[in-house]
Amino acid sequence: MLRRLPRLLALVVCGALALVGLAIAPSNAAAVPKVFGMTIAKQDWYNAKLTVRWKAVPGATYRLRWARNSKMTGATTPLTTRTAAGTLVGPLDRGTVWYFQARAVKKGKVGAWSSAKRAPFINKFPTTPTPSAEGVPGGVRISWPYSAYASRYRVRWSEGAHGEWPAAPAYVDHTAGGWVGQTARSSTLLVPTNAATDSSLTAVAYANPIFAQVEANNAYVPGSHFSTYVMAFPTPPAPDPGDPVRMGTYNVMSQPTTSTKPVQIAGLAKNIKTHLLNVVALQEAFGQTATDLATALGPTWETTHSPGSESQIIFDSAAVALSSDGTFGVHNNASNATLQMPWAQFTAVNPTVPGHAQPFYVVSVHFSVTSAKSLADQNAQTGQNASDLMPLINAQNTGDNPVIIAGDFTSNREPYGDPHPAEPTFVRAGYYDAMAALAKTDYRYSTFNNTPTTGVPQTATKSGLGTRADYIVFKGFRGAASYTNVANWTSNGGVPTSHNVPSDHNLVFADLAIPETP
Repeated sequence: MLRRLPRLLALVVCGALALVGLAIAPSNAAAVPKVFGMTIAKQDWYNAKLTVRWKAVPGATYRLRWARNSKMTGATTPLTTRTAAGTLVGPLDRGTVWYFQARAVKKGKVGAWSSAKRAPFINKFPTTPTPSAEGVPGGVRISWPYSAYASRYRVRWSEGAHGEWPAAPAYVDHTAGGWVGQTARSSTLLVPTNAATDSSLTAVAYANPIFAQVEANNAYVPGSHFSTYVMAFPTPPAPDPGDPVRMGTYNVMSQPTTSTKPVQIAGLAKNIKTHLLNVVALQEAFGQTATDLATALGPTWETTHSPGSESQIIFDSAAVALSSDGTFGVHNNASNATLQMPWAQFTAVNPTVPGHAQPFYVVSVHFSVTSAKSLADQNAQTGQNASDLMPLINAQNTGDNPVIIAGDFTSNREPYGDPHPAEPTFVRAGYYDAMAALAKTDYRYSTFNNTPTTGVPQTATKSGLGTRADYIVFKGFRGAASYTNVANWTSNGGVPTSHNVPSDHNLVFADLAIPETP
């Protein structure tokens, strides 16, 4: 009996162990190792995806799930992967901290879920946008490439350079606050179509550009990055067909004559002749200046009849024929006298359709201001000159023919948004600014150069739009083919100095088309 005791004990122990073994026999889960080594491999911030990975279990496939909390409440339906990696897709909310788990599956046996791993997006301040601007019919389109980490954009625009407009800059378009999504790459601002009621002065007829900047924002990071301002003009309408006229305006500086300033007269004439003008409105030019310039230009050039006026009109009789002329009297703000503004009626010598040339009027103006007054008050004075002039033109123009007004308006674009200067006064009354042309040359330069005094060449303005004293506006036909501000022109082709620039104002001209009669 004693001999059998060890053997019986051994059987009892083995039986007990067998019972224990039955109690803890491995399930499918215990048979497959638990996944560990969970980590974020990379983030695709733009597409709101996170790629994760873990230590591989030999011979296994995997199931991956993710949720908004570490308890994995509301977790996604598991995603099966063949490698020890997977992508959390959604797109995911980049402002949420996500959690993910994986488990291995091997030969039909499923392992336990790994510990939940924290997976936040890395949100950074967006990079600075680099937009561009282009005109479109009736408006301006602002475009930009993707800015890293930008979840949304908006376009802030102003009628004044770099936002210098009396009202706060406005946002373009589409949603509350102007925001568009991260996939947006452009935004279009349409300008008003009725210039008469347009307080923004951006209707095409005003020839004002739109200044805009793009704001890039990451909704999950405070603050934004703003681009620099870009500028574009709304695309103007194509001109109507008609008899072509190259119309210019030129403040020739200080009434030169051949006897007093022959070199200046020669330079002025060369500038006009080089650019093939047909009609030129002159300022700071009495009758003798006009006569001497016409003589210097050649035998087909003539003057109208306003010898006592400080403004003049000269024309190439090979291109246009003078029908009648005269002067309008407008108040002189500088001296409380009367300014004589010459006018002339012309017709094309060689109309596109013989016998159908329509008469048109040209008025040469040089408005005056009281220099001691503020810029705003000076602008109002030129606007009053314009208001006084238009009824006089209308009374003369009984046939309702096209009218071109050209000259030195002595206006200031600043302060921005001022509706009172001469140019917006004309435009509200139905005139069209010739700088709203299909093609524009050297509009980045001021029309006033001052080089004869300073000896310094002109430079383009930083805003992208030069200030203007000299304008050409018209009504009775649509559109201008081209507009040119002849900046840094010299009589000898050299670098501009005080000796080879014939006036402190640039020659400005536009290619127009006078509609023919039916």
